[in-house]
Amino acid sequence: MSWTLGTLVIFGSLMSESTALLLAIVCFAIGLILCVVEMFMPGFGIAGITGVVLLLLGVLFMARELVQGLVLLLAVIVILATMIIFSVRSFQRGKLSKSAIVLNVATDAEEGFNSAENRDDLLGLSGTALTALRPAGMAEIAGERIDVVTDGGFIAADTPIQVTQVEGYRIIVEASKKVEAAKKA
Repeated sequence: MSWTLGTLVIFGSLMSESTALLLAIVCFAIGLILCVVEMFMPGFGIAGITGVVLLLLGVLFMARELVQGLVLLLAVIVILATMIIFSVRSFQRGKLSKSAIVLNVATDAEEGFNSAENRDDLLGLSGTALTALRPAGMAEIAGERIDVVTDGGFIAADTPIQVTQVEGYRIIVEASKKVEAAKKA
């Protein structure tokens, strides 16, 4: 694709003024169409990126001097900004907000959706670090192997630990107070 753009730029300088104008109009038209296609049928961005490149090529073919090119570039930016504002507004309140591609319903615990098993039963329990926790690792708590994390500190393997906080799947532990007291003594 880059060699195609380079070829267009090189041969663009050799074109007559009417051919350059026609090519600029075609680039603008196809670029705008591809940008609209990207807004209403989002994908990998190929259509949108190609549309923006074609819009910029249209500016290149249209401009006779730097100031005119900057004015045209500003016009393209204003057009693209208007299209983005329109698509965002359409996603929020327009026809797109009522279509199947926009998720309008939240899934939460009140409606029966739970992304993580509630493990509040582990709060305050003691166990043993099976692996080094730096800060994440495995521990055995109440006879069960569980992924745990620390508040950022390192805890060596086979160190007694205690669960201090539970946030969904995230089970936060710290070295048992008895171990810390023995290290200080």
